[in-house]
Amino acid sequence: MLKTLHIILLFGHPDQPYTKITLESLNVAGSKVSHEVLCSKVIESSQSIKTHVFNSKRDFFNFKVLYFIVRNIFFDKKYGSISGQTSLKAKLNFFLKWETLLNHNFDVVHVHHLHVVPDVVLEYLRNKHVKLVTSLRGKDLISDTVKDVNRLNFLQKIEFFDIVHVISDYMYELAIKKGIDKSKLKRIYRGYDFELLLHKNLATKKKSRDKHHIKAISVGRLVWAKGHFYTLDSIYRLKKKGVFVSLDIYGEGREREFLEYRIHQLGLDDLVLLKGHIDPIVLKEEYKDYDIAIQASIYEALSNGLLDLTFHNIPSVISRVGGMTEIIEDGVNGVTFNIKEPFGLDNAIIKALDLDFETLKAHNEKLREKFLIENELLSLNLLYTEL
Repeated sequence: MLKTLHIILLFGHPDQPYTKITLESLNVAGSKVSHEVLCSKVIESSQSIKTHVFNSKRDFFNFKVLYFIVRNIFFDKKYGSISGQTSLKAKLNFFLKWETLLNHNFDVVHVHHLHVVPDVVLEYLRNKHVKLVTSLRGKDLISDTVKDVNRLNFLQKIEFFDIVHVISDYMYELAIKKGIDKSKLKRIYRGYDFELLLHKNLATKKKSRDKHHIKAISVGRLVWAKGHFYTLDSIYRLKKKGVFVSLDIYGEGREREFLEYRIHQLGLDDLVLLKGHIDPIVLKEEYKDYDIAIQASIYEALSNGLLDLTFHNIPSVISRVGGMTEIIEDGVNGVTFNIKEPFGLDNAIIKALDLDFETLKAHNEKLREKFLIENELLSLNLLYTEL
């Protein structure tokens, strides 16, 4: 049995259920690969995935753990050197935090959040001949590497990894442009579980609402990268022209206060609602009530939310960024616009109402093969076993 440890920031976060669902699906009975998780916090536990938490105080009173830490700090130069020339207290905290990695044997370590693991830990694992995999997020490749010094530090860290996993063709090409060795790259699309796609939730026919009264949905965290402020400005402009777009935004995040203020400032309190986080199953039941979806992201690696809306046959208006155009074909199952010219969002919203619904449904049906969760799970397990 091949033992794989996944390092992530949070496990079971309600706004980002994708990782938990994927790992539980990977960890099925009979698999040749076992999966465990090391994270900073478990928000929702799993019955099938064993989880470890960084810096657990309980472990400090575990004799075996304490023995490992003290023995290696004082008597093993190989271990002691990775914690640097720091105080004894700092060394204790360091070894306590990383004990799961350093004191247990894993064949593969998959780092899902690159910034979580320090270089010295990666270097130690590399010297120990542990196979290392990382999955890059849009933030890693796009915003965190804008400055040359950050890009060079990023590339130095990437050198420790055997495989660099990305989730879209866009991310694959961008990784090469940023300087990542092509031989390390592996593109595996995120999978979509079509067993959760219930017919009662699907939009089955084109809405016949007045073009001057449009009901829209946006699904995404309340962070600047999702571009919600562009959508608010567009709704404001359209309102001045007599086109009323009511928008429900589902998600939470640190920009909530700013968005609440902007909604009030633009006089959109009667049109725009911040609905917060709701259970994904409940959210799916709401989709069919909307005319269109809007995602005006500034950058996007792919977008789980957009996949969900697309396969529920909701026409989507998206910015032409990242991997989203690998889901939406302009004029077929959605409408795209240039985020550098945000006024184009106004026309895109109107154009989305004119899409041929039967063509949209047929296109989305063909798109399924590309995003089958079975393909993702098979590819990931092959990745681990063939390293």
